Amino acid sequence: MLFLTKPFVDKYITKNDKSVATNAFSLIGKKGIVTKEITSTSYGQVKVGEEVWTSVSEDSTPLSEGTEIEVVKIDGVKLVVKPAKVLAKTN
Repeated sequence: MLFLTKPFVDKYITKNDKSVATNAFSLIGKKGIVTKEITSTSYGQVKVGEEVWTSVSEDSTPLSEGTEIEVVKIDGVKLVVKPAKVLAKTN
């Protein structure tokens, strides 16, 4: 009987390899704003969506308050961020 159920389980029950980022990992690649300055020696804070996170600069570059950032990865409970690329406006 077990050998008859295996094909069903493989087809309908097992997960696909297509994973979807959920929870905090869905923040990777998102943009936000620095709400508390990030320095090379101390953590700062960023707001991504409606949430405020403790953050650190990817390469220890200081980021001032109001700087637009992009989330690179998550390190424990801190977001690792870099300055977002800003596209120049043309007339």
